[in-house]
Amino acid sequence: MKQDGKFLLFDVTEFASWLDQISFSRVIHLLQVHHTYSPSYDDFHQTNHFPLLHAMERYHKVERGFLEIAQNLTTFPDRLIATGASASEQDRSGLGIGRWNAPPFQARER
Repeated sequence: MKQDGKFLLFDVTEFASWLDQISFSRVIHLLQVHHTYSPSYDDFHQTNHFPLLHAMERYHKVERGFLEIAQNLTTFPDRLIATGASASEQDRSGLGIGRWNAPPFQARER
């Protein structure tokens, strides 16, 4: 596991262990997986996970006016997984599909 500020970056085994150790303060009914336009796969260069996460956060907060990065998890082409917004707090950045999680637990695919 690597960390840069609030972002944690895991391989699949580390992520599974981390997930087993955390608890959620809310019920999660739905997992939404999104693919964003930018950054794209072309922007990924095997070692720039954290710069991409910080760029996404900056875009969501500065350009879109969100209070937080708009995803709880980000998956990368090399199978690494990063944390984003707190999974325990209500995600204040989006409404979610049908308000199932009011709002949902959101993951982004890179």
